[in-house]
Amino acid sequence: PGFIDAHVHLVEGGVETLGVQLGEAQSVDEMVALARDWARRHPEAAWVVGGGWDASLFNDVLRAEQLDAIGRPVFLSSADAHSAWVNHAALREAGVDASTPDPDDGRFERDASGLPNGTLRETAVDLVAEFLPAPTERDLDLGLEHALGLARAFGITAAVDPNVDEDLLAAYARAEAAGRLDLRVHTATELLPGEHEEAVAQLESMRARYESERLKVDAAKFYVDGVVESQTAALVDPYQDGLDVHPAFSRDEMFAAALAVDAAGFDVHAHAIGDAAVRLSLDAIEVVERAHGRRDRHPVVAHVELVHPGDLARFATTGALAAFQPLWAYPDPYIRDWTIPVVGADRAERLYPLRSVAEAGGTLVGGSDWSVSTMNPWAAIEVAVTRADPEAGGAPLAASEAISLREVIAAYTRDGSLALGRASELGTVEVGKLADLVVVDRDPFTVPADRLSEVRVTARFV
Repeated sequence: PGFIDAHVHLVEGGVETLGVQLGEAQSVDEMVALARDWARRHPEAAWVVGGGWDASLFNDVLRAEQLDAIGRPVFLSSADAHSAWVNHAALREAGVDASTPDPDDGRFERDASGLPNGTLRETAVDLVAEFLPAPTERDLDLGLEHALGLARAFGITAAVDPNVDEDLLAAYARAEAAGRLDLRVHTATELLPGEHEEAVAQLESMRARYESERLKVDAAKFYVDGVVESQTAALVDPYQDGLDVHPAFSRDEMFAAALAVDAAGFDVHAHAIGDAAVRLSLDAIEVVERAHGRRDRHPVVAHVELVHPGDLARFATTGALAAFQPLWAYPDPYIRDWTIPVVGADRAERLYPLRSVAEAGGTLVGGSDWSVSTMNPWAAIEVAVTRADPEAGGAPLAASEAISLREVIAAYTRDGSLALGRASELGTVEVGKLADLVVVDRDPFTVPADRLSEVRVTARFV
């Protein structure tokens, strides 16, 4: 069956490829040179924008002054999009100085005098990003075209884009009208704490205007927490240094928003990385069903880096889909240098608990979170089976959390269809379903586990 990517930013990720590309950079000097070169080649750009820098390498060494000589505002997001590196011109444009307080659920890293030093975390990123020039229609169309080409090459026939707005939906609609939207896209729109009435009204308006055969508007995106590396993920127990981080939503806000979203016929799609955020998401899904009764829902809890042992079975009882990014479940520098030291060895053995959720009866679905990481499902499939680096091998991460090849393929196909609410149409190869299919160059069940990432898609049908 065709692959279903249950968490991928097609338009946003595609637009990002038009800016400064920092994913391969290994030094601050190299990143500065790449930004300077992009600025030279784009003299018309009011801002120098890009991203992809590796927070495991550069988490605490980036400073505004390193980018000041470029002479224009510079905004460079990290690969995980939860941090950004900006120069003083960008801070001035945003009106940020030493007197600017840290926003709720975010912070400005500061120098000894209290002046923001150019590294932004979580919602502090948004305070500067709102001053970026909006992408043009051409930018959005080119970005989506690039993303669709990758999806085609990797055999992805359906996707969930979990963070769209009016402009992004319009780009999808233009692509469909031109006959270029060659996969099925389901979308979610961000919902902020305390703003659920406005978000539901927007969702209803966009559903009425944009839904079509290939494009669906069917969920609200809840950013329930941040990420472990910058210690903004919400944990049940404090971080190793005693830092106690709570979800971005209070219980009352989360429940009120989830109830409003469900009453309008939309689903919850929660970004939940820490175990406290996962718990709150599951609590909200339970509250919705108790209040509104059973219906054909497909709530998604995405990322799921940590789940408290007491909550494992609740994926089964709530029907929440655990949308993992399996590619992240190996000991890369993020895990070794930034995650394990702050969560501790005991919790490290529970990172990305695919096996534990599955054995407790939960349903796993697969996603890439591109452009954070590759859209290629086969790289993620290999890591799900080996829990090791798909390029270099080596020691696994929490090896007991590995799952079988059959299970991870099901997560990207049969069970991925549940994230779209379309299990009767998609996800398996059987008479009566839509013929969304891929052909690969070898039988994956004959391939050694540590070479699964070498499997290639040779044809795709939608």
